[in-house]
Amino acid sequence: MAFHLLRLLLFLASILIVSVGISFFFLGPNATASLTLDSLQLFLPNPEKITDMTGPNVDSELRFFAPFLVAYGVLLFLCAKHLRTHLYYVPHMLVVFLIGGLGRVLSYITVGEPHPLFVHLMVIEVGLPILFYFLYTRVVASITQD
Repeated sequence: MAFHLLRLLLFLASILIVSVGISFFFLGPNATASLTLDSLQLFLPNPEKITDMTGPNVDSELRFFAPFLVAYGVLLFLCAKHLRTHLYYVPHMLVVFLIGGLGRVLSYITVGEPHPLFVHLMVIEVGLPILFYFLYTRVVASITQD
């Protein structure tokens, strides 16, 4: 059961990550942030608009990093697809994601509180890898018992 749940969650995460990367690349960070806010209305009712994602520096930087985000999502998808043989890579992929979330924490501490959307994303990016890791340990334990 834990194996199938981990696989499903990895698939879902990979699809979301690839989608965000593609959106950053083709639509830009401002449109991506607006679409994300619109899709999260349930969790962020009536959020203020994000206005500081429109500058050429932010746009250029995020479009540059978008292919790396897509590549990470594709690797995560491949881990999920071949989970029995690629289970070893899962904690490594989770650490990379966690470090990204910790980057948001570092930004929060050094630069200040961002828009509430980014605070929610920070909680997700720090919390999900930890939850996924506990699920991963259950999968490993069940495989070693067989």
